[in-house]
Amino acid sequence: MIQEFNIKNYLSIKDTQTLSFIPRKSNLNDETFTSEVKPGVRLLKSVMIYGANASGKSNILKALDFLRTIVIVTRKRGEKTGFVPFKFNQETIKSPGEFEIIFYQSKYKFRYYLKITEKEIIEEELNYYRSQSPACVFYRKTISEQEISIEYGQGDDYRVNAAEREMIRARVLPNVSVLSTLGEVSTKNDILLRAYNWFLNYLKPLITPEIRLKGSAVDMIFDEENKKIENLLTDLMRKADFNIDRIITDEEYIGTKEDEIKNKEDKLTYSHTLYYFNGNRAMTKVLGFHHNVVEGNETKSYPLEDELESRGTWRYFGLAGTLLEILQANKILIIDELDSSLHPDLLNYFYSMFLVNSRKAQMIFTIHNRELLEDKELCRRDSIWFTEKQRDGSTELYSIADLSGIRKDKSFEKLYKVGKFGATPNLGSLYLDIDYDKD
Repeated sequence: MIQEFNIKNYLSIKDTQTLSFIPRKSNLNDETFTSEVKPGVRLLKSVMIYGANASGKSNILKALDFLRTIVIVTRKRGEKTGFVPFKFNQETIKSPGEFEIIFYQSKYKFRYYLKITEKEIIEEELNYYRSQSPACVFYRKTISEQEISIEYGQGDDYRVNAAEREMIRARVLPNVSVLSTLGEVSTKNDILLRAYNWFLNYLKPLITPEIRLKGSAVDMIFDEENKKIENLLTDLMRKADFNIDRIITDEEYIGTKEDEIKNKEDKLTYSHTLYYFNGNRAMTKVLGFHHNVVEGNETKSYPLEDELESRGTWRYFGLAGTLLEILQANKILIIDELDSSLHPDLLNYFYSMFLVNSRKAQMIFTIHNRELLEDKELCRRDSIWFTEKQRDGSTELYSIADLSGIRKDKSFEKLYKVGKFGATPNLGSLYLDIDYDKD
């Protein structure tokens, strides 16, 4: 679980902004909104981020996804890191970005710090909390293209042996993180592996409205080792009131030549049908739904081709599969515009399911829908965050808990609507200076 995430000089984020999952003083032991990550330590299960378009709320999520990518992806020498600084200031354009995340992998607490430019990683540090104070597992500094210094801690439970140090050093380049080399180094260092595997396996890639989620849900259903998933997904779809009776699954042979399949790729993607190769046989995984309808006094079930299903149905199906995945394995879900293609009631229902069923899973999402703020059973001050664009074009991030004078009995939705929380667009006049064509 994430405890805290800090970002400086990345995209629209100029000065250091902090996203915290530490509960504030009230309701520290609320089982609905918080989880006990280790004895005596509770963290928020979720945060939601509101803000006007172009205020930078998506950039908070992109920053977290960027950090994940730096940790798990290796690069060729000279390849750019993908870092983009704040570009509305002469100083920040030339300055590195800084990222810091404090997280728990099971009961183990870590701090990871990164200082980076478009070309290289300047500094990188991993700390491990054996007690209240962090111990340094490694500290890396890029001195020049040819010289990279890596210093290691000497604790008995996290010491890196000489052979592993040599393998890591051989793979670390100016644009490659120390942690990312663990994907190629066969290390037995438990602490290093826990930190790396958290980024690789527990921090999910950013989901945007453009990303099709059906593929992973289909793969879960076709997984022979987890037959319960199909029943759970069917139950989720039934509860969402899509009139779905059951899920249909099938496999079909569609050809042998790879180029023939590539010609069908657009059609297959559009129809939500996934293809794969079994030897030289090209196969498809076909999935659809049977819908219940009432005819007279009888309830009948009819299949519907997948391309005729609504966008919202497939969006929810994909989200449902992802939800089951993170709940089962205590992963972290990052979603931009969670409310995309979802009815407000369905959005509330989905979020409620997450809160009720999450043990140590977390969800971070951006949202425009204000109706969610009206439900006090789904919202608490420290879980509601806002981004606001400043006059210099930078992003400021804050939560309702940071604001004073907000009474508990007041409607968060109404307060946001009238501008009490800020983070709303400053819209101009409706009238346009148009030179109309003459009749």
